[in-house]
Amino acid sequence: MEPLEQILKELTAFESHLSRRKFIQAASMLIVVPGISLDKDDTRFLQKVAATLIPADALTSTGINVAENVDRLLASGSADHRQRVIRFITWSQRASVLYGGDKVAINARGSRFMLIRKMARTLSSLCVIAFWADERALKLIDRPEVTR
Repeated sequence: MEPLEQILKELTAFESHLSRRKFIQAASMLIVVPGISLDKDDTRFLQKVAATLIPADALTSTGINVAENVDRLLASGSADHRQRVIRFITWSQRASVLYGGDKVAINARGSRFMLIRKMARTLSSLCVIAFWADERALKLIDRPEVTR
């Protein structure tokens, strides 16, 4: 399964759960109108979330920008898929206020709400796949083990 297909599969599960539970009615403050591309806030949010999931030395040694890679991955998808992912990121950013801000992908895993757990898993998958989809991440694999 390709990385984009895996993310889209998780987004579909997230959206179907969202529509089944009518969660938007209960959380009307989280309603999002999606844009066409990632804006500055979404880019910063993805970078901060990725920094909580991926070790800082891995990000600095490879020079990978997770938000740029998400945009690159979305460029190969359809406009509908791009819109769904952007809506998900914006929704996650708004919900992150309730779940620890930048650590939303980690903190929301223990939520009582299944929808929030799915959001955390999908957000984590998006960031990690965007990191490992970059060829520069291969430097981490080829690097010899450091003994301490």
